[in-house]
Amino acid sequence: MALAACGDRPYVLCEHAICEYDSNIDTFHAVYCDPFTQTGCGAGRKCTWIAAVQEGDGDPGVGCVPDGTVPLGAACKFSDAGYDNCAKGLFCGDGTCNAICSYTDPTTCGSGTACVPDRALFVQGLTGEGLCWRTCDPLADNDFDGSGSALSRSGSGCGSATMGCYGFPGRGMAPPTAFACYGELNASVPLRHRSECTSDSGCSVPLIGGILVNSCNQGYEPVLRESTAVSTTICVALCAPLDCYAGNCGSNDVNRVGAAPHRCNAIDARGSFGSGEECQYLWHLEVDGSGAWLPSPYSNAVGFCVDRDAYGQPRCNTLPLAAAAAQGCVSTTTAGM
Repeated sequence: MALAACGDRPYVLCEHAICEYDSNIDTFHAVYCDPFTQTGCGAGRKCTWIAAVQEGDGDPGVGCVPDGTVPLGAACKFSDAGYDNCAKGLFCGDGTCNAICSYTDPTTCGSGTACVPDRALFVQGLTGEGLCWRTCDPLADNDFDGSGSALSRSGSGCGSATMGCYGFPGRGMAPPTAFACYGELNASVPLRHRSECTSDSGCSVPLIGGILVNSCNQGYEPVLRESTAVSTTICVALCAPLDCYAGNCGSNDVNRVGAAPHRCNAIDARGSFGSGEECQYLWHLEVDGSGAWLPSPYSNAVGFCVDRDAYGQPRCNTLPLAAAAAQGCVSTTTAGM
């Protein structure tokens, strides 16, 4: 995971999330320490993630550095040496000191927060530690109009209009899916449903070699490839799913696109919506390769708009229940999971 300097550059991964190195071994000093338990460092020092100071310096490392003084929730920054000024046990994420947490300990984070991984969907470097981040409602706390003004969000969980509610589909591995408040990186660029997420659009971040989950506009996330033939990542709209399978998809198969006001259409969201759009339950992205499901509070309440025609998939209204369940067309309750 190659990172640029943690200075004033706008897209530096370690300024937005954790830059953990798998072995927890400080690559600069060959010292073992643990950022979560804060063991392995001497008095007056903390264990933290250290970013490469200059582009081309190589991977980040975990090591012992002088303890910081900035408390939980206060504004923070990174030094020229690549580490932040937060107090021991905290890490600077989105300019604020947040508690370091462990995926294996659900009591690590308090009420209203969750232990979340880094925000780079394709540049993961975490092995079991994240940050306690304020959670939110991805349907109520996002403005699906992007940078426009016709639509507004109904929730206030993320406060500022420039903050969106972005999530991390669990893929069957800890931690469970969580949605947290982050600054919208490209508010002035129309990165909505089925917009290509590339460096030209400002969505892909060449300096870190990946895509941050908050690169798309509020209400949209970079979770799918464009089609079976085109591997370019696209932004995809969030939606409110409804059960849909053959003979049980509502009048005129209306359930395919989800529930208002968060349907997969150009009325409730913005972007390019094809005739094959359907609201797929989020739980379908919480299952690993062996079929093990790691549930979350969002499993059956949130979905992603998927143009099944673009991927050669059968539409939910044509499938019997068992096949529809395998495609994420129904809730886990209906599927009998």
